Amino acid sequence: MFRLSYPDEGITAEVADGRTSILEVSLREKIPHVWECGGQGKCTTCRVRVLDGLKACSPRTAREAELAAARNWDDYTRLACQTRLSGDVTVRRLVRSGSEVIRLEAEDLSLQSGREVPLAILFADLRDFTGIVGSHPAYDVVHILNRYYTRIGEAIVLNSGYIAQYVGDEIMAWFGVHGGTGAENCHNAVRAGLAMLAGLEEVNAALGDEFGLALRTCIGVHHGPAIVANIGHSSYRQLSLIGDTINVASRIENVNRQLGTTMLVSEEVGRLLPVALAASRTETVPLKGKRETFRLTEVVGFRDPDPLLIVQNSFERVLGDSAGFAERFYHWLFTFVPAAQAMFRGNHEAQRRMFADVMRSIVYGLSRFEKIEGELAQQGRRHAGYGLQPEHYTLFVQAFMEAVRERLRARPDAADASSAEDGIVEAWRTVLDRICAAMLKGADGKPRPSRRPRP
Repeated sequence: MFRLSYPDEGITAEVADGRTSILEVSLREKIPHVWECGGQGKCTTCRVRVLDGLKACSPRTAREAELAAARNWDDYTRLACQTRLSGDVTVRRLVRSGSEVIRLEAEDLSLQSGREVPLAILFADLRDFTGIVGSHPAYDVVHILNRYYTRIGEAIVLNSGYIAQYVGDEIMAWFGVHGGTGAENCHNAVRAGLAMLAGLEEVNAALGDEFGLALRTCIGVHHGPAIVANIGHSSYRQLSLIGDTINVASRIENVNRQLGTTMLVSEEVGRLLPVALAASRTETVPLKGKRETFRLTEVVGFRDPDPLLIVQNSFERVLGDSAGFAERFYHWLFTFVPAAQAMFRGNHEAQRRMFADVMRSIVYGLSRFEKIEGELAQQGRRHAGYGLQPEHYTLFVQAFMEAVRERLRARPDAADASSAEDGIVEAWRTVLDRICAAMLKGADGKPRPSRRPRP
């Protein structure tokens, strides 16, 4: 009998033999480990740091050795899904949330240094921020910027964007570091821009009370090829982009001031978008430093409701108090299925905590769904082993929707009407249906949608 210790979580688990991986122990102990590929050694999201007991860890598998060599890992960085134990070991999880996964995907992109890749580039810049700097103490300026960057940064990360750099009050993000098609990356970039604008309204509501001011931003999005390279002095290099795509995206953002718009996208982005934009104006304008003219489209929204955008914009209202949400979800689940309580043996508090963390991680991965299907399929297989039947998924969604309604009513938005609340609930239902379908496929190997619960 061996011991696997997680000092950050205050948990020590017993391991009966050397056939169980570190990841399997984490899941058994309700530790919210990130594992996007489903524990197949195809990604690096389950990586851990071995703090003690390295000699008791199994040798690297061929797949793990390949990933470790490419990233120049030392011996103490291991994949939890590939590492088994022959003695006592102490570890620390290195990826603790879904928001950190994009950073890892940028790490993968850095391995391609010197290659040209297609990306969607987003620039956002605050209007008239110089006046705010001149009229507020330095501490307040930093506080205002961090409030702004934290909220709009979430919109970027939730849509699989990589925050490449901050320059004063300007931010640049790349979409496509995880691969994906041009259509997917442009959709993520435009969705991120719209979510940023919605988030800015929330920021301004708080800043108006604290400082009596409102921030305004301009956004520009362009798609095209760019050279990815690690650039800089030999003692410090950073992942950078080179190419005209970056220059064009920056200049598109600047045109907002000229046209009196807030968000503009290039013709290339509009052509690749897999969904239609809401009615908006299109202008053909010159860009600074360019001989040709560019056809730009103002973005005010999507023609049809985008469930993922709605989920992202209501994310904090629903899952902001994740522990409270989990408590209400299990209340409703056990109300609908009293027998389900027998499936949750042991520490119910740990189960609720893990459920909340897993749901937050899944929401972060929805914009790159193909990346998290492995984890969802594995979750489906695990839950089938617990005795979960296909019909239970219908009740799972129903319990989740009841908890969503409660959270919306507990944190009302003055702008919400009953129809808007219904739209939020329906968006979460659509997302849950897709998650359940992936889990059901993993449970029995057959692709099928989950059945819609009655309202």
